[in-house]
Amino acid sequence: MSDGITTYLFKKHNSRLFKDGFSGSTANNFYFFIGKSSPWTDEGSPPEATNSVANVRYNPWVTMTAMKRIKTADTTYVVPRYDWTSGTSYRRYDSADGFGSANATPFYVMTADNYNIYKCIDNNNNSASTTKPTGTSTGLTSTADGYTWKYMTTLVSTQINSFLTTNFMPVKTLLADDTTTQWDVQVAAASSNGAIHKIIVSAGGGGYLEVSNTFASVTANGSSFTIQSSASSINNIYNDSVMHITAGTGAGQIRRIIDYIGTTRTVTVNSEFTPVPTTASSFRIAPRVIITSGSRPESSGTRATAVCRVSAGAVANVTMISNGTKYRDAQVRIFANTSHGSGATARAIISPPGGHGLNIEEELYAHNVLLFSSLTGTESSTIPVDNDFRMIGVIKNPLRANTSVTPNVKASADNYDLTTKINFTSLTGTFAQDEIIRNSTKSANAIIVFANSTVLKVYNSNGTFSVSDSITGSVGGATATISTITNSLVAKYTGDVMYVENRAAVLRSSAQTEELKLILKF
Repeated sequence: MSDGITTYLFKKHNSRLFKDGFSGSTANNFYFFIGKSSPWTDEGSPPEATNSVANVRYNPWVTMTAMKRIKTADTTYVVPRYDWTSGTSYRRYDSADGFGSANATPFYVMTADNYNIYKCIDNNNNSASTTKPTGTSTGLTSTADGYTWKYMTTLVSTQINSFLTTNFMPVKTLLADDTTTQWDVQVAAASSNGAIHKIIVSAGGGGYLEVSNTFASVTANGSSFTIQSSASSINNIYNDSVMHITAGTGAGQIRRIIDYIGTTRTVTVNSEFTPVPTTASSFRIAPRVIITSGSRPESSGTRATAVCRVSAGAVANVTMISNGTKYRDAQVRIFANTSHGSGATARAIISPPGGHGLNIEEELYAHNVLLFSSLTGTESSTIPVDNDFRMIGVIKNPLRANTSVTPNVKASADNYDLTTKINFTSLTGTFAQDEIIRNSTKSANAIIVFANSTVLKVYNSNGTFSVSDSITGSVGGATATISTITNSLVAKYTGDVMYVENRAAVLRSSAQTEELKLILKF
């Protein structure tokens, strides 16, 4: 028995559950927290966070100094960022390819000068891309290097400023018209729902015929033609091949050949061309490409048509004439007269459900979520700016403290100061940041985050300080008497710590802003 897989849709399901948890009537309250203002034992090598009970349930709470809420607008799906670079060979979109798995070759790009995102539809037989895709057309865009691109969206300023990183970029499927070009792309996507934009030749086979030229004469009914003398003189040799009008009047039309008289080089097709080609029109006769499907709704979809090119007797490529719509599967056969040509095989690449550009999140396999927050100044006097921090993390649904009347109330304010505030009198000396204070009985101690001549803010409290306790600093020997104690509004050891990271010291100041970006991979 072979092993099963969990599909990329399962990853998206899990990430959706998480992201949707930030909004709605049953929303979870998530917060970024910072902490650990005192130095590590080795400042140059912060210890690795471990996934132990102590490190998840207890230790982060001991060192937390402040937290800021993460709101719905602070979350987005992200995908790996690939800036378009000349000379790179990009993958083409392929409905049979495992894009949801790791692969070093990207199939989409962002143009770094204008933040446009494009998906590669055709890569000119794995050639290097040398012409940057441009424009915001809702259709497909072909470039001089033979590539075909699908414009998806342009990142807006809020996405760029909050969510764009060196390695990841945000994507968002729109649910309503926001007047951007992305909405136009999504609306237009229906025209390519289940369309076939590319047929790949798997094997070229051999012995196939192709002839191209202009007409020597055209009958009035547009179904019988005399072609130039360069064509074969063998009767019926082109029967069941196709005639494609490549230029001039009638260009783009394709018909099946049902009779060929070699002596007069007269071709008869299965139905007349409309408009009728002229002797100035160009044609090509080549093997027939037959596209069939077992599941396309014939009543509502449209049929795809294509023509092939022959080189040295082998089928070299297939070009789409009409992409069709609403295919879910497709089989491709290369067919010619039984007297010549065999062995060519090909397969169709079908557009995603809804069409290219309808759902950028699913089409680019977005199942990672970025959380963003910024710390500006003191954030309403809740986050210290006079000290540094060495720990960041995310916590879900911490509870408010002092809720004996209505217990288990989730913390919901935008910001919280998690330190204990100690007002004091009778100061002698000067308390310093990051030193330890102890009461006179040495039954309680804590680390100073902030200090002035009347107030201390402390964390990592062990034991219980009481009003009227005498306190002493461990470094300078300063002393004082506690007058009041104000505990944090958040209850310690509540909620679920979802993420913890130890890092080198980050020094804050009132004139700077720290940005916190966390990517959760599902």
